[in-house]
Amino acid sequence: MKKLGMALVCGLVLGTSISAQVRTEIATSLTHNATSRVTRTRIVKAATAPAKAEAALPLAKSVASTADQASTQTYRVGVGDVLDIQIADSPSTKSTLYTVTTEGLVDYPLASGTVPVVGVTTQVVAARLKANIKVLNNPEVQVSVRDYTSHTVRVIGFVGSPGEKVLRREAVPLYVVLSQSLPLAEAASVTITRKGTPPIEVDLHDPSAANHLIVAGDLIKVSDRSLAKSMVAATVLQKY
Repeated sequence: MKKLGMALVCGLVLGTSISAQVRTEIATSLTHNATSRVTRTRIVKAATAPAKAEAALPLAKSVASTADQASTQTYRVGVGDVLDIQIADSPSTKSTLYTVTTEGLVDYPLASGTVPVVGVTTQVVAARLKANIKVLNNPEVQVSVRDYTSHTVRVIGFVGSPGEKVLRREAVPLYVVLSQSLPLAEAASVTITRKGTPPIEVDLHDPSAANHLIVAGDLIKVSDRSLAKSMVAATVLQKY
């Protein structure tokens, strides 16, 4: 290619004619060189694609982790919850407690009609009430949950206090529920059954096990060592 290039340059500088054969060789070489560059570019892109995908994985995990963290700090009002609704500087001595109806509404006397509250935070409920209170000028509405009843899980098995447990957040670590359920000494594993997902098996001897997040509707079965051993044996057999 370099020799053909020199032949072209010399021909142009000296003003001499270039044979048809040389012109053909130069054109062929230039085309081949351009094709090679395109091919090399495609190979480099293909080779770097997996690395870019792997580099994106920590970011995806970070986003998921952030979402999980947010769910442990958030509570959305549900049916049956009792809300404490107060107006700042209000002289009223009436009860400030209101229960969310089965329709997901709160019937607040000062609001112009019932207000939908299910599925949103207390901050959103306060804003909706403020927008619906017409008898006061720019009222400062404060809302909190007095009684949590809508978010529950059920615990069975080797615990001293089985039954329904109430969650005060959208998700809580497993250890929060277990602390309310009082696992027995022989408790060794937990099976978390959740609608729409395969059962989650948790070994209580695993230091990180207690950090599994529990959400409303979960069924938590605490088992003893015998079941834990059979689970391990089944896992080993599946590998072979």
